[in-house]
Amino acid sequence: MSEFYAANVAALEKRWPQLLQRLTEVACQYPLGAVDIAEGLEGTLKIDGVQLTSRHGRQAEAQVIAGQIKPAQSALHLYGCGLGDVQLHLLARSQTQSLKVHILNEALFLLVLQVSDQTPWLRDSRVQLDIAANEGDIHGGFACYPSELVLASPNNVKIRERLVSELDSTFVNQKFIDELPAMLAVADSNGTRLADDANVASLFAPLSAGREIWVAATGPSLSFQLPRIKAAKAKPQAPLLIAVDTALKALLAAGIVPDLVVTQDHRISGDYFPKDRPASLKLVYFPLSNPTLLDAWQGPRYSAVGTSPMQLKVREHLGRDEGALHTAGSVIHPAVDLAVKMGAGKVVLFGADFAYIKNRTHSGWADGEIGPDHTQTQEWTLNGHGEKVATLRNFKSYLVELERYIAKHPQVQFFNTSREGSPIAGTSYAPEWLD
Repeated sequence: MSEFYAANVAALEKRWPQLLQRLTEVACQYPLGAVDIAEGLEGTLKIDGVQLTSRHGRQAEAQVIAGQIKPAQSALHLYGCGLGDVQLHLLARSQTQSLKVHILNEALFLLVLQVSDQTPWLRDSRVQLDIAANEGDIHGGFACYPSELVLASPNNVKIRERLVSELDSTFVNQKFIDELPAMLAVADSNGTRLADDANVASLFAPLSAGREIWVAATGPSLSFQLPRIKAAKAKPQAPLLIAVDTALKALLAAGIVPDLVVTQDHRISGDYFPKDRPASLKLVYFPLSNPTLLDAWQGPRYSAVGTSPMQLKVREHLGRDEGALHTAGSVIHPAVDLAVKMGAGKVVLFGADFAYIKNRTHSGWADGEIGPDHTQTQEWTLNGHGEKVATLRNFKSYLVELERYIAKHPQVQFFNTSREGSPIAGTSYAPEWLD
């Protein structure tokens, strides 16, 4: 063991002299769980019951993982280090000009350095090595060790979530393709409404340029803030409040009337809204919004179009482009984009948790009333206190897309109001709203 470690560390320190110290620091902060040997035709490491690689056919498995990257690609990215097998397969390709290996678990990598020879790839001049968390986003055309998506350290949770979201995208896009005919029928049924209603672009006026705008999502932490939101909205010149559709129930129950409500999902019907809502409420909707909801809406309606693959197909079908809002799976995306397009210089997010808090996913709704209940998820993320909390895979994808949106709008300040849910990259915590 000492012989392997000495040679591996020598190779590491020669090329990346500061990396070993950082790896050690993070490994001490986030140590490994139970470590065992999984025996088979070859054998591998097992960490908290998760096998790092196959114990019967490591090379065959490595070939499959390497196959995630197209052979013609020359600049390669690998997430996770495994036992070094995938690295060697990728470096054996004649087209490979560079290979960047992104470490997903610092303590695990240090353990691998002790038990096996990693010098063949560590010494290769084409290889770059770093901790995954040192980059803000992932690279396209990557490969990753599946086991390390489970074993990723808390330090690398943001990159892990982006990897999972990207890997899920093929399935999600296929679902969109399968649903497209039915969705185009919904858009056609809304044709008259789209023609008669105002376009959301009419709201993109500079009247509130640089102004603070609030966006209320439906996460559990919204309920913690309702009394203070009500008090603040009662003051003169209170910030504009944009609510996502499912947040309306909790807001109205607390005596808070938002300035605008945004809905996009055809599954959100009028049953999701309180019957005694104010008749003056303004609604922003999309071609795929539920027709029965639109017919039951008494107040002003503004139509929008989206930017997601499905929404782009709908736009092409309808021949409409004006009034586009960012869409990426969750209604929070167009709600935030609406705030920005209305000229916000500061956007404050309420209930943007992307996680379960006290076994709930939504404010104003019982556990499981909207989506799976808390017993049906095995996914986790970190909250603003650094604690593991339950979440859903689609929540993590929505979070990733919101973070990417925020990164593209550096001219706007974004603030989060609770540490109980997932931190949102690119936001700061608003001290006046924290408990």
